[in-house]
Amino acid sequence: MQNYPLPPESGTLDLLAQPVLHVAEERIIFRNSAAALLLPDQLEVQGLLDEENLEAYRAHDGRSLLSLTLRLGGRPFHAAVRREAGRDVFVAQAQPRFETLRPDTLTILAQNVRRELAELFDAAHVLLPAVEELEKPRLQRQTARMNKSLYTLLRLSANLSDVGRCMAGESCLRLEGVELAGFLDGLCAGAAPLCAQMGVELVYRRPQAVLVTADPQYLERAVLNLLSNALRFTPRGGQISVSLEAGPARVYLRIHDSGEGIAPAEMAGIFNRYERGAAAPGDPRGRAGLGLPLAQLVSQLHGGTVVVSSGPEGGTTVTMSVARRLPAGDAEGFCSPIRRMDYAGGYDHALLELSDALPLELFDSVDIN
Repeated sequence: MQNYPLPPESGTLDLLAQPVLHVAEERIIFRNSAAALLLPDQLEVQGLLDEENLEAYRAHDGRSLLSLTLRLGGRPFHAAVRREAGRDVFVAQAQPRFETLRPDTLTILAQNVRRELAELFDAAHVLLPAVEELEKPRLQRQTARMNKSLYTLLRLSANLSDVGRCMAGESCLRLEGVELAGFLDGLCAGAAPLCAQMGVELVYRRPQAVLVTADPQYLERAVLNLLSNALRFTPRGGQISVSLEAGPARVYLRIHDSGEGIAPAEMAGIFNRYERGAAAPGDPRGRAGLGLPLAQLVSQLHGGTVVVSSGPEGGTTVTMSVARRLPAGDAEGFCSPIRRMDYAGGYDHALLELSDALPLELFDSVDIN
């Protein structure tokens, strides 16, 4: 292995609170002060990455930004990876700790929100049809705003509830055999007309049958949340493509959008932040969301992970993996596939999950009942 000089900005990097690593030929050739405190003796990057993240790193072409999960000092970190001058630069950000926030707080908060939403839906059931009969455009636009907000709040409360349960270790998978190619076909068929309302084409080329052991409701929520994220950042005339690749042990679901991509400064924190950048009022790109954290949790529950890449030419690819069959030990304590409450309260699942990205006009005709 050749000798690599210290980066010229090494003194500046030592001032950062974020751990920074420079890696060449899978060896750590530089660490700033924050990284040195966590990794005093680590020389090989292989020891920091699990099997899937190492595989994604080795497949990295160097032309795009990559977001990986690694462990530094026994703690999980998200890292943005960028290739510069023959070396890979890892800028890491710790996953948030919740010592000051009990995990069940999110679940309790979600339950309270859903209770109030039930009151609002009951009131809307009476008021909105009466407003529509007045045939006044201004009132009908306000009705559409109310409709959309109710759907978005219901989605957010469901996300809060699921994330809270997963954080508290209370998630209860109801495992069953899922033919994933056909399962995605149904989801994309429901989402494609809604994407078309935004002038975005949703493309899914169904592969041959792929069977996994999974919780279909959790998988549905993860996939629709990822589609919602892609739709929010894909301009009119763009495209979202969904593909599925089956490996011997895992299945890889990829969602690629033709949007603007993710800025390098945001890459390390995309799983931690509930708001992405600043946006003008009414722009859905600045709204709070739990889509990526939820997808990451669902993937981990199914023996996989989520990897994000974004190239300089624009566009973002999110790869979510799930194990084809969970080991017997991992499945202990999981619930049997019995009927459970519909998280969407009987409303259209695709419309609910994509609601924050859809145009207001679509909610003029949404039946609130």
